Amino acid sequence: MREELTLFELNEFIRRFVALNVPDSIWITAEISQANLNRGHYYIDLVQKSEQTQEIIAKSYAVLWAKTLGTIAATKSSNITHILKEGLKVKLRVRVDFHEKYGLKLVIDDIDENYTYGNLALERAKIIKRLQAEQLMDKNSQLALPKMIKRIAILSSKTAAGLKDFVTHLRSNEYGYTFHLELFEIAVQGANVEPNFLDQLSKIDWTSFDLISIIRGGGSKLDLAAFDSYAICKAIANCPTPILTGIGHEIDETIADMVSHSSLKTPTALASFIIDRNLVFENGLLLLNQEIEDITTRKIHQEKMSLQKSASEIEMLTKQTLTSAHQKLSDIEEGITYLSKNKLKIAGLQIQQWVQTVHFLSIENTLQRGFTVTRNTEGEAVYESKHLKKGDIITTQFHKGEHKSKIQ
Repeated sequence: MREELTLFELNEFIRRFVALNVPDSIWITAEISQANLNRGHYYIDLVQKSEQTQEIIAKSYAVLWAKTLGTIAATKSSNITHILKEGLKVKLRVRVDFHEKYGLKLVIDDIDENYTYGNLALERAKIIKRLQAEQLMDKNSQLALPKMIKRIAILSSKTAAGLKDFVTHLRSNEYGYTFHLELFEIAVQGANVEPNFLDQLSKIDWTSFDLISIIRGGGSKLDLAAFDSYAICKAIANCPTPILTGIGHEIDETIADMVSHSSLKTPTALASFIIDRNLVFENGLLLLNQEIEDITTRKIHQEKMSLQKSASEIEMLTKQTLTSAHQKLSDIEEGITYLSKNKLKIAGLQIQQWVQTVHFLSIENTLQRGFTVTRNTEGEAVYESKHLKKGDIITTQFHKGEHKSKIQ
């Protein structure tokens, strides 16, 4: 080889070296860091990370031609495009291709779908076991869910298939319930799901919401794999507010569903759950109101009957009292009449006695009985001799006539 080569010559040498020394195709394992679809072709960046530090230790560029994709898809049981997502580990059969102009690339000839699904299943089992060991699986479900739900924080993407269904179903409910909804936007698939989710969850003031809902919409098992993240599931478990999921899958269950307070199969089902819970609360209030009304009606009826009974008793007692009082008054009246007559009779007798006494003690009767009355010159009766002196003229009155005398 010459000491000096052109770039083309060097690349041609490398191409020949690769063609002679690298097998036609070989199975490799790697992680997809980026996958772009253009005119049916997939252009993919493959990386390998250190198990200890998660730093990238190898990187290559790969391409899956549209024709090859169709051939592979025809032999697989699942949609092979679901595997070609950022963050998924894959097993690929590749050919090493080096072109003088375009450089080195890996041409994908086949994909082992079982490797990706198996790897996800193993990783999922490890995460569940870790969450169980840390006693986080049931932590959020032990929180008390409000009996009436008004304020809901939503973790979702503006373009998520189920978000519109969730919001529309809540706001158009037939019972007229109103809800305060606030969206905290996250990616719902791909490598950004975990950092977006953790960042937005940390921004939610849990005291301002009755619950937090995770809304996604439909998707394949691999699309939903982001919600098997240990960091996401740990954050859900430790959240002080109940978290409900409506991630939108009828069969598969993510670990996020398992650690959440409640899991509904679809966003619409989650909205129905919230509406039904409020309906149960309202019906309970109506039933309680009816019970209060019935108790009040019975109490009023009982009190009314009691008042009527009391009124009858009072009326009867009043009549009895009046009758008794009337009888007493009659008795008193008769007593007074009797006593008055008796008193008057006694008084009449006394008066007669007094008249007889006055008549008996009159001057005429007294003089008639032989008594006399001595008067001084002024005509006053003399009762004691000491009131007379020598030379006084006195008049002695007899029953018949009088006689004047002079005191010697």
